[in-house]
Amino acid sequence: MGIFPHPPYNRLRTTLLAQEKARLRKLLQPTRDRWVKKGLSLCSDSWSDGVNRPIINVMAAYGTSTIFVDSIDASGKRKDVAFVAEVFIQAIKEVGPENVVQVITDNGANFTAAGGDKFDVDVDVCDIADLSINKPDLRRALLDVEVGEEDED
Repeated sequence: MGIFPHPPYNRLRTTLLAQEKARLRKLLQPTRDRWVKKGLSLCSDSWSDGVNRPIINVMAAYGTSTIFVDSIDASGKRKDVAFVAEVFIQAIKEVGPENVVQVITDNGANFTAAGGDKFDVDVDVCDIADLSINKPDLRRALLDVEVGEEDED
């Protein structure tokens, strides 16, 4: 038996990686399309890897499907309320703020701490749940975006 020749490093990290990402996006599109009808739960979990780097994983859950959204290496970053808020805001932008019904976090102190001027997790997660019925208000509250003509698609 011969050895399988692997592609060159540059091709792996450029062309082949882009092709695989496009293939996965296409496979996941039917699930992403269903988010528009029923919404999704944005979930996060934080943990430490084998060398004690803090990692935050963000997933989008819908029915029986869960899609990985992002993984953040939080090494060297202050994991305060503002940082956690920014993680969620970026994830909400990625999945579409109009699709988010709720945000579910772990119970780490940095996720539940009150304070900061950007995102009070204890209060704002409840506010997000209340606002999810009125999606223009949800978008405005989370992303500081003026709701206008772009909502009349």
